[in-house]
Amino acid sequence: MKKIILSLFLGTAILATGCLKDDDYDNGAYGIVPTGDIKGISFARRSVSTGVVGEPTVQSIGPVVVTANSVTAPTTGINYTITSNPALVTASDPTLTVLPANLFTFSASGTIEAGKWADTLDVKVTNASTLDPLKKYGIALTITTSDNGYIIAENSKTVIIAITI
Repeated sequence: MKKIILSLFLGTAILATGCLKDDDYDNGAYGIVPTGDIKGISFARRSVSTGVVGEPTVQSIGPVVVTANSVTAPTTGINYTITSNPALVTASDPTLTVLPANLFTFSASGTIEAGKWADTLDVKVTNASTLDPLKKYGIALTITTSDNGYIIAENSKTVIIAITI
């Protein structure tokens, strides 16, 4: 009988303790506390791999997509600017060779239209005939500005485009 009472007591004690309520977390003293809709802008992918033909023709590469990150679709257009950042190419992948700036073009600015979630960035290789087919080339593009209250996501503000011939 004592074993049954002791077992019931221990079982009740274990079930009654469970998880304790953490008042400091609930009161926002620490942890991630949502403060509403945090609006952001970023590249959809942090790296893109593509191939081009070794010819002296203009060739589109990508897709390179810039996205709006929000609970709801943007009610106004989001303007953004992009810059090339060659130092990040080899920093992200030492096996890449920086594609010379005179061999590619990109849209330095764009807009994610109201009601849309994304915009496609136009990136082109202008002349691949001078490139070494034994090397892998790279372009690094970084979102530098955005407007209408959209914050640039630090962890996805740069895309590395790897190009093979």
